[in-house]
Amino acid sequence: MDTHAEKKVLLERGGKAALIRADGTFMVEPRYIGLGSPREGRISFRPDGALWGYLDEGGAVAVEPAFLSASDFHEGLARVRVETERVVVSEYSARVSMKYGFIDPSGSWAIPAVHDQVENFAGGRAMVTVGGKVGFLDPRGELAVPAVYDFAMAFVDGFALVCEGNRYDGGKWGFVGPDGDALVAPRFRSAGAFYQGFAPFLDDSGTWGLLDTKGA
Repeated sequence: MDTHAEKKVLLERGGKAALIRADGTFMVEPRYIGLGSPREGRISFRPDGALWGYLDEGGAVAVEPAFLSASDFHEGLARVRVETERVVVSEYSARVSMKYGFIDPSGSWAIPAVHDQVENFAGGRAMVTVGGKVGFLDPRGELAVPAVYDFAMAFVDGFALVCEGNRYDGGKWGFVGPDGDALVAPRFRSAGAFYQGFAPFLDDSGTWGLLDTKGA
């Protein structure tokens, strides 16, 4: 069970990290050089090597260290990065390819490590960059929202803010649903993400307004 009372503390003694409960007892003893925060029953950890794995909330190893980076779990999946290819260039150097994928709490691959850039899941979707464009994956790894946007933000209240064009200069903003259908096709001069059912937008006349989740 996740609780805000648990605290991550980096102990000075040997530079080891530990998780300490509010009552002062150890949730995880100070034996690892890297340690994440408890989330969805898992805690990322790094022993003396370079690879990360996951502990359960009792401090036992749930997923053996195998990842170059390991995020917290979000909506049942954790984003991890692995080495996918190593090409020796010389006696002293090599060219390494690294990709992101997602695992479930047991450590099994839910989405293979094939992505160069992908974010954590939020609202049932994970933002992904494909060929310089942004879209969203579903939990099976399928592109639920096509990668056709130049910028996007995570799903909130069932919709993601997206932009076509330069988001700093002249881009058009809109909102899409989890299946890629447009709530409002990109046409606003500016807009913000939904919050408690409403999103701000700036129209071509320079007037600010509020959009609800029905697009009105």
